[in-house]
Amino acid sequence: MLRQPKLPAARLQPPHKELLGLEPPAHLSPRQTKEADITRSTPNIDRISAGDLRDTEALKALYLEAVRRQFWPVGEQAALEFFALAEKALQDDSQGTPGRLFYGLVKRNHTATITNEAEFRAQQRLNAGDRRALFEQAMAIRKRQREEEAAKTRRLYRSEELDDFFGRDIAYHHSILMQCFLPQAPLPPGERTWATRHGSARLEIEAGTISDSKKDTSRLCAVPAGSKARLILPYIVRQAVIERTHVIDLGRSLRNFMSDRLKIPVAGQNAKPLVREIENIAAATFMIGSWNEHGHGTRWSRVASAIQIWVERNPNQTLIWNPRMELSRDFYDSITERSVPVDMTHLRQLAKSPRRMDLYLWLSHRTPTIKRGRPVPIKLADLQHIFARNMQSPRLFKQRLKQDLAAIHRVYSRFRVEIDGDALVLWRSPPPVPRRKGHVL
Repeated sequence: MLRQPKLPAARLQPPHKELLGLEPPAHLSPRQTKEADITRSTPNIDRISAGDLRDTEALKALYLEAVRRQFWPVGEQAALEFFALAEKALQDDSQGTPGRLFYGLVKRNHTATITNEAEFRAQQRLNAGDRRALFEQAMAIRKRQREEEAAKTRRLYRSEELDDFFGRDIAYHHSILMQCFLPQAPLPPGERTWATRHGSARLEIEAGTISDSKKDTSRLCAVPAGSKARLILPYIVRQAVIERTHVIDLGRSLRNFMSDRLKIPVAGQNAKPLVREIENIAAATFMIGSWNEHGHGTRWSRVASAIQIWVERNPNQTLIWNPRMELSRDFYDSITERSVPVDMTHLRQLAKSPRRMDLYLWLSHRTPTIKRGRPVPIKLADLQHIFARNMQSPRLFKQRLKQDLAAIHRVYSRFRVEIDGDALVLWRSPPPVPRRKGHVL
């Protein structure tokens, strides 16, 4: 039998605690030490064991890793569903591989298959305090990722306005919705469709229905309209684009959504119309069409596949579950493929006039695409049906357009536009929010 060579005496000494992984290296900063501890304690999400699913702390670490990899959303309800899927995997496994089953359920986001029993067991393992703590840890991860993304974006942007971009309230919008707009005011009773066209784009919206808990039935929603809908939609697109999730967090209370998310005044007269427009948007179906010399395409998208919303009676109300809107896969794909950054502060400053909000968005989208030194004149008659469909007088429209452009210029002064006779002349202008490669124009 071969004999193992005798090791030198120095090798027989107990290794340093750092080598055993019991203590972090002394040269690490407190933040690096904390991250090293997390790394050592995190189970391998690509090779999950049954023990990981049964160990609450290990499952918490797996949830944070799924958030870090951006295939599971952030939220107290999202954390609870993650645990419920683990319970479901342990219960349904018949191959002795519950970890593999769980991984598949998570990757396919099979929350619709969660049973009441699995959810109850998850609630026993993860109480409200644990859910809140886990949510805060997940938010810290996402914040760090956004900081890293911002640093990467700084390297990708090539604009003299870089320093002005960061620190602003930036959202995103669908490029077609910056050419074809929602109704400026609610449609007359009984009208449940809205259609508009501009250039090579067309938008058609059909109002939907939503469950009415008070009457235990469904009720008709309206076509989204007005300034509130024009603030809600960019917020929805922003969350989908930045968080890379189809689950849109609406905040723990209506007050939180109004003041912290949309940054609009919290008042009784604002609350009910805001809830109504959220429901209108969630229930609506959008038909978005576009065409060019190569062909044309059409996409039908129900905005939301599910929604949990606050009760209207109290803007301060909080609920046991997290109010949220789950976007349909078609709508999510559409808005993430064709997103354009917009400045929410500018939109809020123009919110008293939906027409001015539309004109601002249109200029933001249109003027950066114009060739240098090649101004584009557009007949006012061709714009009147887009921005003032119910205004009969061309003279009145021209007068209002001058006022609207002056108001927009006070919000953002770098649009190069002028009214020349019966035409609006557009010159190439820098967009209010600098765009990096990959943004749709």
